[in-house]
Amino acid sequence: MLQFRIEWPIYFLWVPILIGIGGYYWQIRLRSQINLAIPGLARLSPGWENRKFGWEWILISAGLIFLMIGYADPRIGTKVETVERKGADIVLILDVSKSMNAIDVAPSRLDLAKYKINRLLDRMLNDRISMIFVSSRPFLQIPMTIDASIVRTWLEAADTDVLPGGGTDIGGSLLLAAQQFEGDPARDRGVVLVTDGEDHEGYVAEGVKALQKAGARLYVLGIGTSEGGPIPLKNRPGQYKTDNEGNMVTTKLVEENLKPIALQTGGQYIRWRGDEGDITAILNGIGQLDKRKVGEKVVTEYMSRGLWFVAIGLLLLILERALPLARKYQKANWRQLINRKSRPGWFEGVK
Repeated sequence: MLQFRIEWPIYFLWVPILIGIGGYYWQIRLRSQINLAIPGLARLSPGWENRKFGWEWILISAGLIFLMIGYADPRIGTKVETVERKGADIVLILDVSKSMNAIDVAPSRLDLAKYKINRLLDRMLNDRISMIFVSSRPFLQIPMTIDASIVRTWLEAADTDVLPGGGTDIGGSLLLAAQQFEGDPARDRGVVLVTDGEDHEGYVAEGVKALQKAGARLYVLGIGTSEGGPIPLKNRPGQYKTDNEGNMVTTKLVEENLKPIALQTGGQYIRWRGDEGDITAILNGIGQLDKRKVGEKVVTEYMSRGLWFVAIGLLLLILERALPLARKYQKANWRQLINRKSRPGWFEGVK
């Protein structure tokens, strides 16, 4: 099987062919002009009249073609490896309630939460991951998988409109997270909850008990500020959510709802930071979980052959330059020709 890392040079392989054809005919025309300008050239250089120029341009064209193919980096054949992956089972819970649109952190709580989760995924290379979105009710978006790209795709699409209703059912999301570990005897389990802490549905205590029964630790990343901020209305620039009396609603990071539930499971509460300290803290906690074999992945890679084509191309171009140097010319006669160059009008026949 053959594929190219860069495909566009393959579509222009006709260019070296045109160069070779054009150069061949140009050299034939130049030879005829030189013959007219220098009578007796055949006597000065035996074989001049019968000399064929085609092979030189064939070498040039072929050399350029091989160089272009080498630049395209053809990949032929495969290399197969069996890789053993060891990691934890992690459930990511993302709060997508309306309060996550608040702009007390830039650019918004939800955008910051998505960024933090992406940074986690960058460093959770061997873990199985599941994702839950939660608003007024939780929803299992992605079951356990080792393919982080799927998680990133759905994470990018996360929005405060993906689930109906208002409020945040944190307890329900913890219950749903605990269900993802059922039927799996592994001890290495963790839940990462990314939220502003507002909960309007209850059942948090039941959710914590379910995690404890499943042997899962809860790591909570709090998004927002204690001062809080307004909630912008979508598609209404400059307008913010108000209550029934017309007062602007301010939402705050409710840390007192988050710290206890994390500690009860043996996990940790971390408030968001502008640097990578919050991510590192979560990863350090996950790193303490017992790692186990989560699967074997067969990696198939195409073997690059570009350097071979580049080497052949350079060899052909060097050959085209080197072979003419091996010809034997009559040096005495060429000296006479060189002396003749100093005479006025010696090359008047060339146009």
